[in-house]
Amino acid sequence: MPHSGVVRESATTPLRVVFNASSKQSDGRSLNECLYAGPNLGELLFDFLLRFRSKSYAVTADISNAFHYVLLDPKNAKYANFLRPENSSNINTYKFKVTVFGVTSAPTSYSKSYITHL
Repeated sequence: MPHSGVVRESATTPLRVVFNASSKQSDGRSLNECLYAGPNLGELLFDFLLRFRSKSYAVTADISNAFHYVLLDPKNAKYANFLRPENSSNINTYKFKVTVFGVTSAPTSYSKSYITHL
């Protein structure tokens, strides 16, 4: 997947790596076209809200960073690698531990602690 860095003036995430899983490969398909996108969240939200209103008690939580903790299945993790050239003769290989921001199946971002150098 093509990727690049985006610099932001932020204390928590000064550099964010952005992956383009929609870029077409030599066979004319993108990674996003090959992944299961999951259910329609709009329909699920409607159903959830109906059930939510039918109960006596409710519990809420902030799950904005929940996808940071969704680990990849080990049998699929071998496909979540990316290359980063250190210099003209040395290329480092990294492996994601969690879902990747920019792919259809993971609508969130991640930080450097969620990748591993191979």
